[in-house]
Amino acid sequence: MAKIGRNIREQRMKKGLSQEELAARLYVTRQTISNYETGRSNPDVEMLTRLAEALDTDIQLFIYGEPKKRNVKEIRRAAARLAVILLLYVISQVIAGYEEDAARTTYMMPCISLFMRLTGYPVLFLWTGSTVTSLIMAVTGGKSTFLARKSVVHRTVLVPFAGCLFFMAPYSLSFIAMKIWAWADVLLYPEKTMRSYGFNFGPVLGHIYFHMMDFIFTYSSGIYMICFVAGCVLWLTKTEKKK
Repeated sequence: MAKIGRNIREQRMKKGLSQEELAARLYVTRQTISNYETGRSNPDVEMLTRLAEALDTDIQLFIYGEPKKRNVKEIRRAAARLAVILLLYVISQVIAGYEEDAARTTYMMPCISLFMRLTGYPVLFLWTGSTVTSLIMAVTGGKSTFLARKSVVHRTVLVPFAGCLFFMAPYSLSFIAMKIWAWADVLLYPEKTMRSYGFNFGPVLGHIYFHMMDFIFTYSSGIYMICFVAGCVLWLTKTEKKK
């Protein structure tokens, strides 16, 4: 019967009615509607019929819910995004492998590899989680289980991740800047040997960055899985676009 309550709520919200407005149409109290939707009490057949008339819908929708439909357009979009993610991951792995092999002989810092491990891979796994969830929902016709406090959950997940990424961005991007700087130096002065350049973030900030990098390297697998799960939750709690 709790499913019937959820279906009543969905149909009411679909019609853009508040609990008070629906209660007024049925000549009952708002608490009665609230009890139906939360499963604290169950509407009988007569009340379900009245609800269907008040919401101008089929009584079957209260019992069985909306029929699930595949969103073909979203399936194609999600599949395309997954293909892009996979391509980016493969390219980054090839570059990182080449850099790390070269670093063993030339003692150069693997800048692109470091950038991907600190920022690139967390973003890719976050994006992967969101895309996989989108694909599953599009294929199964499922709906978000977060019917209440979606914005609160969304912000609770988004703010810490965005804060960490923005905080690490200067440090991560410095490795890309180092690589570009080294390549430019070789192009302008071919007689020189390519070398990496360092950026000074100061003793305090540099110390924090170093320990954060060490933490990410130590627990990278767990961190990337957390990013994947966070991507799933962010998709499920996103604000739906008004049509």
